Amino acid sequence: MSVRDINARDVIADLNAGMDDIGLMKKYRLSAMGVQSLFKKLLAAGLVAPNEVQQRRTRIEGTVNLTGLTTAVTEQKRSGKPAPKAIRYLFSGMVKDIDILDYLHFLLTSTSKTVLEVQLEEGSISRLFIDKGRILHATSGHLEGEEAFYCCTQSTGGVFTHLPWEEPEERTIRRSGDFLLLEAARRRDERSAGGL
Repeated sequence: MSVRDINARDVIADLNAGMDDIGLMKKYRLSAMGVQSLFKKLLAAGLVAPNEVQQRRTRIEGTVNLTGLTTAVTEQKRSGKPAPKAIRYLFSGMVKDIDILDYLHFLLTSTSKTVLEVQLEEGSISRLFIDKGRILHATSGHLEGEEAFYCCTQSTGGVFTHLPWEEPEERTIRRSGDFLLLEAARRRDERSAGGL
């Protein structure tokens, strides 16, 4: 995402001359979100008053009058055509040479559910049940819960894959993902310092 410099004096002069948001978008090559960001910065700097921003929003929001909505919905249902679905951006692939802690941190920011299966270099298989940023359960060999999670994250390498979501048989982990990652990193550092 590129960041461009826009002179605040020019924008204020345009606003004082009565330029609307569409004019700002055209002149400064901004998207609607760019205009919104511009006004947030002007507001934070005290160059525009909150009521001015609110008046602009009211003017914009008042420019649309949608009629026939009920009729359109009824016709859509009668036609048998499915309603358009929101576009989802989904990719799959392979990630090489990534630290498992970094990958888990990434997964914990996601709103999806997954079972991450990790084949460790040592030969054992770990499974982590991750639900919308929370690690609910972990298994690794005969271990369960936090100790299974730490066993998985202390390995020097392995291969992971995502399995379809399934509810874990039980919830063995209650601590936050951030705590678990920090503790795993601490244990790894301790292990490295000890020369193990």
